[in-house]
Amino acid sequence: MDEEKKALLNRVISFDPIDEAEKLAEAGEIPKKAVTGLGFLFLQKNSEIKRNLFESEGDIHFSIEAIKAMGIIKSLGFIPVLTDPFYSDSSEKNETFIIYWNPEGFLLTFESYNGHVNSAKLHFEVLERKKGDYKKIWQLHSSGGFTKTKTHNKMRFCGDMDVREGLKLAIENLRDVGKVQNKWRGDSTRHFFWFINHQEVHTINETVGKDDWNCKSRRYDMITNGRLKRLPDYVRSAIWR
Repeated sequence: MDEEKKALLNRVISFDPIDEAEKLAEAGEIPKKAVTGLGFLFLQKNSEIKRNLFESEGDIHFSIEAIKAMGIIKSLGFIPVLTDPFYSDSSEKNETFIIYWNPEGFLLTFESYNGHVNSAKLHFEVLERKKGDYKKIWQLHSSGGFTKTKTHNKMRFCGDMDVREGLKLAIENLRDVGKVQNKWRGDSTRHFFWFINHQEVHTINETVGKDDWNCKSRRYDMITNGRLKRLPDYVRSAIWR
């Protein structure tokens, strides 16, 4: 992906339609009562632009079919290391939950819903290239935290991000701001793994109750840890110390 196209994709993916409409109202270019309506129009147009741009780059976008998304994921070097089919009460169809591993050092969870992508989360660790580069990593809209390396005296970011749109873009952005680690060294508690499909969440809510968070958390932990233990040894040894 050339730098000009990457810069354009980063602009459209971070575009905030309501904020842009509010700025126009503050500047006196539109009446305040028009903010919501204009924001909605901005949202529709930006969604169309994002879809067309990501399609042209062979990347994932919100309206892509699950089977096409899985093809893109594999083309980017991801290997399915755990596949759990399940029946969804809400879609009334057979769905799939998959955990992928990319030897470069990326772990990806993927879930289908009604023929499309329901969730896709990228987990990673990135070491800043030079001291202070961690500030660039923060700008990638990731969840997670930093840990300081003893040998390099640099910051290592242990995190994850939603990649239901722009998986390819996210990977390139991470490569630009740091060195992706294929052997994770950070404190494992900094990684929040959610190896749970939406049917399991629904079942727990129905059987336990939405307000019983302590019991719910134990069940979530049990499911996630169960899938973690089923990952191949070479994946577990790479992501868990």
